[in-house]
Amino acid sequence: MNSRSGGRVPAGVSGQAGRGTVGTDAPTTPNDSIDLAVALFSPVLWVAAAGYAAATVTLVYAACMLAPWGLLLLILALGTLADAVLSGLIAFGISRLEADPA
Repeated sequence: MNSRSGGRVPAGVSGQAGRGTVGTDAPTTPNDSIDLAVALFSPVLWVAAAGYAAATVTLVYAACMLAPWGLLLLILALGTLADAVLSGLIAFGISRLEADPA
């Protein structure tokens, strides 16, 4: 829209009362309302990672007590250790995304 002097005027601004456009801005949603499941996702993953780590320690202890055949439990212990590491990495990444102000 041009003003009377010929210069550009931002949308919604008018020289006469009652002639401008109202509500031209895009609707925004508030940033402070966050879903509880989204807010607890990172802490739940940290708890899961700690649980997997505890299961790994328990399996290694049981494998040592039940040797020599109990050493096959070390295969399961490696799997739970991988789960603990993966859950920890995902939780760390999500916590960094949650902390990002942009």
